[in-house]
Amino acid sequence: ATGSDGVWDRNDHYLIGGLSFAQQQNLYGFAPEMALKKKEYQGIDAAYTFNPWTETYTAVGSMGYARWYPTLTRLPDGKVMVLSGLDGAGRILDGQTEIYDPATGAWTERDDLRRIFPTYPAVFQTATPGRLFFSGPSTGWGPAEEHRDPGIWNLTDNSFQLVPGLRDPNMLETGSSTWLGPVQEQRLLVVGGGGVGDSELSTGRIDLVDLKAAQPVFTPLAMLPKGTRYPNLVPLPSGDVFITNGANDYRGRGDSNILAAYVLDQQGALHPMADPTVGRDYHSTAVLLPSGQIMTDGSNPLFADKKNTLPGKFERRIEIYTPPYLFKPDGSTMARPVVTGGPDRIRRGETVSYTVGTSMAAFPDAAEVKSVRLLTPAAVTHVTDTNARVVDLPMTRTDSVVSVTVPDNPAIAPSGYYMLFAVNSASVPSVAKWVHLG
Repeated sequence: ATGSDGVWDRNDHYLIGGLSFAQQQNLYGFAPEMALKKKEYQGIDAAYTFNPWTETYTAVGSMGYARWYPTLTRLPDGKVMVLSGLDGAGRILDGQTEIYDPATGAWTERDDLRRIFPTYPAVFQTATPGRLFFSGPSTGWGPAEEHRDPGIWNLTDNSFQLVPGLRDPNMLETGSSTWLGPVQEQRLLVVGGGGVGDSELSTGRIDLVDLKAAQPVFTPLAMLPKGTRYPNLVPLPSGDVFITNGANDYRGRGDSNILAAYVLDQQGALHPMADPTVGRDYHSTAVLLPSGQIMTDGSNPLFADKKNTLPGKFERRIEIYTPPYLFKPDGSTMARPVVTGGPDRIRRGETVSYTVGTSMAAFPDAAEVKSVRLLTPAAVTHVTDTNARVVDLPMTRTDSVVSVTVPDNPAIAPSGYYMLFAVNSASVPSVAKWVHLG
């Protein structure tokens, strides 16, 4: 499109002059050279709670600082810590930490917990109250050479213990993290990533850290076939992790989206799964559904062609993946455990009972439950969900009744809604039963 002139406005939008009003509604300027540069986005201080039943947002107390790209990590006492972000002038915050109290709807600045992180840092609550773990992945902004090393953050004295051993430590941006196996085992993954900013560097590294060790250290676990930015990780009821999509280059540049998926088992072996058909990179998600299936959606590629000449469009197609644990070798439907009865509300430390049957009477073995797990509903942003977890419920069984004990440690099982899955010896999950832990 051409016009008589072009100007930049304060929000870094390119305007085309000399157009009629009708043309202005449908045309805009685009320049790849401009789009690749880091913008100084401005944060806001607003905060909201979301009601999933009414699908509405309600404003709560404002934060003390405007933030763009912050991380929210749930704490054992039910409060929420907010970390990092760009302030109202587009500058990385200088480590200001705030904590939200849902009982009062207000934020409290914790100047005693001042610590700088890059934006969207992957910060997880460990099994020990007062101990958080920064695994290294982040997205967006922050110094390239500082504040990016993984470590254990002690909230009692604001100390930070570095955890060494991670491969490709210069390629953590746009990587992802999650727990491997039940959260009680405290084994955390770091998968993929790339160089800071619009770097062409990427890695297929899959490393693991055991946070129960006296001196935690990362060790190599596996390697994706390609360097992968934006890998989506989905914890499964079995404790394995589903890995899907991503891109070899920044925001899928050069038509580099990866149409591949894997299951990473708890011993570190990668098992290829059916290939996705839609490429997904920046701003994509993958979530576990109560059915045991996986939904992938989103993606925000920078370009729409291999030569990087056409502007990308936000991906609006959704794919549903059905894992092989729901199929027999001949392709027919697998018999599954069925959970009925039992409470919808549970409390930490108590023992509750559920009736377990089978979806197919001809296959009673399907009801031979090996484990019962709680899985958090997904809340993914920039391919990481810092609150995701699989909680194992120690169980006993009598005929068709399983009795499970809820962990009494709120750092393991925070209050909130969970999907309860029964899993049999063939790793086939039931359809989830929604329960509230409180």
